Amino acid sequence: MPDADNTARGQLTDVLKQLNAVIHRLPAAEDALAAYEQRPGRDFALDEVQRSLSALHESLQMAYLQVESAAVVVDKDQPVDVAYGNGKPWGGPQRPHYVLGLADRAANGTARATTSYRRRLRDGQLAESMDPTCPHTRYGQPCTSERVNRADGTRAAACWPHLTPEQKQEISVERDKAITANACSECGAAAGEKCVRNGKPASIHQRRLHAPQGASS
Repeated sequence: MPDADNTARGQLTDVLKQLNAVIHRLPAAEDALAAYEQRPGRDFALDEVQRSLSALHESLQMAYLQVESAAVVVDKDQPVDVAYGNGKPWGGPQRPHYVLGLADRAANGTARATTSYRRRLRDGQLAESMDPTCPHTRYGQPCTSERVNRADGTRAAACWPHLTPEQKQEISVERDKAITANACSECGAAAGEKCVRNGKPASIHQRRLHAPQGASS
């Protein structure tokens, strides 16, 4: 049996405790505001404060439930999708509602493939491959461009100007294959036609790039 401190729920003990405490104190504040709004001759109109507090209460309750439910998915080692809904693989710590979405797709059979959240989380190489920051420098300063998207949903080693000729050739081949195999649902380009933006040829749209080869778009 795993140590409680190593479980997702165990790591969240203090977070959930403090969130729960805040949530349970909000009704008293809501009641006080409601009573003030009914007070004859009051100096202020606090209806906006009431709405804000009500929205906060609802938001915190939803956040609490999502965090708690996501911890259950992790601790029970429930299968999760290997990719987001757009087909892009995920890596690194995920927001609770993302974890629930990954688990839902695994449960209803719409996942491309399934994995263990903890196992995928430990894959540091994949998490690093999702980092969009180009690791090179330009004019002595860190490069501010993003690494090029790959067809498998990861990132290339650098932004386009910093890629080697061989890397550019490999990525161009990937993109040509995607263009040949898939139509584009974003710009309407047919299979074999380049993507367009504002009526002009453009770089391939990400949804088309990440689509399974031969998929209908």
